[in-house]
Amino acid sequence: MDRWGSTPMHDTLKNGFLGASRLLQKHGAVLKLADPAGTLCTYASQGDTIRMQHLIDFGVDPNSGDYDARTALHLSATEGHLPVVTFLTSRKANVNVKDRWNSTPIQDAIRNGWQIVAQHLYLQGARPDPTLAAGQLCDAASQGNLAELEILFQTGTDLNCGDYDARTALHLVAAEGKALALDFLVNTAQANHSPVDRWGATPLQDAISSGHDLCVQILMAAGAELGTSADPQMRDHVSKLSRDLGFGQRGGFKTYADAYSALRRKLGAHMALVKKKRARGDMLDSEEAARFNGAIINGTVRGMRAFCQDAAWLVKLVQEFEAAAEPLWQFLRVVRTSVGLVQEAKMWEQVNQLEREAKRIRAHTQ
Repeated sequence: MDRWGSTPMHDTLKNGFLGASRLLQKHGAVLKLADPAGTLCTYASQGDTIRMQHLIDFGVDPNSGDYDARTALHLSATEGHLPVVTFLTSRKANVNVKDRWNSTPIQDAIRNGWQIVAQHLYLQGARPDPTLAAGQLCDAASQGNLAELEILFQTGTDLNCGDYDARTALHLVAAEGKALALDFLVNTAQANHSPVDRWGATPLQDAISSGHDLCVQILMAAGAELGTSADPQMRDHVSKLSRDLGFGQRGGFKTYADAYSALRRKLGAHMALVKKKRARGDMLDSEEAARFNGAIINGTVRGMRAFCQDAAWLVKLVQEFEAAAEPLWQFLRVVRTSVGLVQEAKMWEQVNQLEREAKRIRAHTQ
């Protein structure tokens, strides 16, 4: 051990020399760390698989946690380090371990949008905690976070679970007008299209009350129904929409098929733009998009106006500085010119000296 308390084994760990550390171990060296769990978690958050292998090979428990009971698997899943997650699962790390907030590694991966990491953990037996997953599901739905909804669906979350008011993800996306998320839940994930909350309302009622016509069309096309709390006016409105879609009418199947095809084309075209990063996945309604763009433009204009005012002040400050510094610039120009003249005089003096020396040499040789 040197005077800083470091041993050769510590140095091999610090520099990632796994072969050297194994040679030291063969000769009886032991790795002693003040906080092995904290060190392991630090390397996990940094994505350093080599040093993690070093620690685990020398006896550090891969399931050991820090002061918040967060393990290396929690931290690597949070940061999206798939190689580290794969390494830890190969070393039999507990995929369902909980920290002091009852969060598991798969929930950390879902929360941060690491789809491949979440899928790998799911295949290794990880399952989201139902209570926390319900909260994540409702948050993602209210924001129209299509990517998080897809991950939750792929990792086995019950998309029909509700919050304390029995409101499901479908209630929230319908109320917020998140058409793409609604379409995903109804037509891809096959969620229940007519769940009833504790007030007797269904997603169809939320969509109608909020004026989200596209969401109403998606739900109507899927066969959604009204709840017991729907008033007669809303029921008449739904009846009219049903007739427009061809329900119960002669030749209604063709009417419905045409309307549904047009709806799928509209949603499909927008989804293609979302995947190309040319449109927002949580916003499809044209009026909502216009309001959003207007807010961005207004904010940009205000920002530019403030920038221009600051720039004008800065230009004025620079002009005042230049005016105050003009005598100094003139003095420096004079000094520069004087230095140049002095250097030139010295040069000519050296030339004259050389000429005199040349004449002396010629006179001497004659």
